[in-house]
Amino acid sequence: MEVSNNSRLGDIRHNYADFSKARRLLSFTPCWPFERGITESTRWVDGQQVQADHDKASIEERKLKVQY
Repeated sequence: MEVSNNSRLGDIRHNYADFSKARRLLSFTPCWPFERGITESTRWVDGQQVQADHDKASIEERKLKVQY
């Protein structure tokens, strides 16, 4: 798979997980360490089928909606 670095309208460019508020307000504690979670997530993503790329069509559709 090729990463194009093209972003679409509404894409989140950067984010990070910070559950300190959940810990403080809900006494939340993760039950898996980060390393296990990222390993499981990666394994799941690797098992998914690659879908058709509709990036350009999506951009054009959003441009049409903005004109109204």
